[in-house]
Amino acid sequence: MKQWQDVVLTYGWAYGSEGNKLHNKEFLLAISVGGPEQAYERDGYNYFTIAELTTPHVKAANRVLNLLTTISRSPS
Repeated sequence: MKQWQDVVLTYGWAYGSEGNKLHNKEFLLAISVGGPEQAYERDGYNYFTIAELTTPHVKAANRVLNLLTTISRSPS
C-alpha cells in the first residue's frame, strides 16, 4: 500500500495545479481485520473504531484527490 501511494499519489499527477488524473473518480477503501467487531470500539482492544483508523485515507480522497463520491459501508 505504501509503495502504491508513493507512486500514484504524486504531486503534478494526482494533485497540484496540473495534477488531475484522479479527479472525480470513485474511492473505495477495502479493509480486512483479524479481530472481532468489539475490538474496534473506543473501549475495545484497539482503542479506535474502523472509521477513526481509516480517517486519513478518507480525508485524502476527499481533499487531495477532489473526489465527488466516497463510498462508505459498515459491516452488517
